[in-house]
Amino acid sequence: MAEKKKIIKINEDVCIGCGACADTAQDYFHVVDGVSKVKKQYDEADKEDIEAAVSGYPVDAISIVEE
Repeated sequence: MAEKKKIIKINEDVCIGCGACADTAQDYFHVVDGVSKVKKQYDEADKEDIEAAVSGYPVDAISIVEE
C-alpha cells in the first residue's frame, strides 16, 4: 500500500488573515487579500515549523491531512 501524503489545508471561511502562520513558517504560508494561503506543501523536513504554525494559529483554520 502506498504511503499517504500529508497536505496542508486552509479553511478560508474560518481564516482571519492575521499572518501568524506566515510569521512562523514563511516558506509555507502567506496572506493574500486578507486570507492565508499555502505557498508550498508539507515537507517532513520542516515538520516542526509547520506544526508550530498550525497550533499557534488563533482560530482552527489550518489543518494537516493525509491523502
